[in-house]
Amino acid sequence: MKLKNLFFEVLFTIIILLIICVFINTKKHFISTQMDLNQTNSGITYETIPIKKSVIEAQKEIDLILTQQPIKFKNNSFLLEDNRTINKIISILNATIGDIAILVVSHSNSNKSRSFNRKLTQKRADIIASYIKEKYHVKFINAIGYGKEFPLSKENNSTNNRIKIYLKRIYNDF
Repeated sequence: MKLKNLFFEVLFTIIILLIICVFINTKKHFISTQMDLNQTNSGITYETIPIKKSVIEAQKEIDLILTQQPIKFKNNSFLLEDNRTINKIISILNATIGDIAILVVSHSNSNKSRSFNRKLTQKRADIIASYIKEKYHVKFINAIGYGKEFPLSKENNSTNNRIKIYLKRIYNDF
C-alpha cells in the first residue's frame, strides 16, 4: 500500500512539473503577442502589442527602406532634407529584440576632392548616428565616412551618395 501511494505521489509530482514546464515555455512564446485591454466608450477593445523582430529581420527591413527611400542631404552639405526615413529606421530598431550594435556608413560621389568627400561623409554619418542615439537607446554605435572610395557605379554619381546602416546583435553572456 505504501509503495502504491509513493508511486502516485511521484507520478503526481512529475505531472505537476511537466505542466509548469509547458506553462513557462508557452508564456515565453506568447510574450510578444499579448493582447492589451483598453476601455472605450463602447466597451472593451483589444489592441495587439507588436511582435519583436530579430536583428536579421530588422536589417532586411532597414536595407529595403534605404533602397526605396534613401536618406537625403542637401547638396554638398551634411544637413538632412528630412527625418522621415531615419524615423522609420528608429521604429524598426524599437521593435527589435535584444541589444544591438549599430554601424552607420556614408558614401559620396566623385564630384569634389577626396579629402572634401571624406570629411563630408564622416559628418553625415556622425549626424545620422547622433540622431539615432538621441531617439533610440543604443549601447554601441559607430559612424564611418568613406568618401568616394567605394562607388557602386562609375557613371551614375547619384547612386554613390548613400547611407548604409548595419546591425549586429550583442550577446551579454559572460
